[in-house]
Amino acid sequence: MDLVTFLLLGVLVLLILTCVKGMGKHGGSSTCCSPKKNITANPVNNEESVSESIELQKMHSQIEKIEKDNQKLLKEMDGLRKEL
Repeated sequence: MDLVTFLLLGVLVLLILTCVKGMGKHGGSSTCCSPKKNITANPVNNEESVSESIELQKMHSQIEKIEKDNQKLLKEMDGLRKEL
């Protein structure tokens, strides 16, 4: 494996770890998602469910951005392989 491919794979792994291991703005949590709550024990709090929905939408858009970045990196890696 050449150096450029190795570096691109490293960037890809770091992007994934940023989400999975909580190295990003989620303050060291073990996952991107907040812990599950016991829905049956508490009555529905509308404000809380709206804020959770907004948080989920933000996480979904972050995941989509990471997936697009990963696709760009894969295309760039393919282009570099063809040059060699």
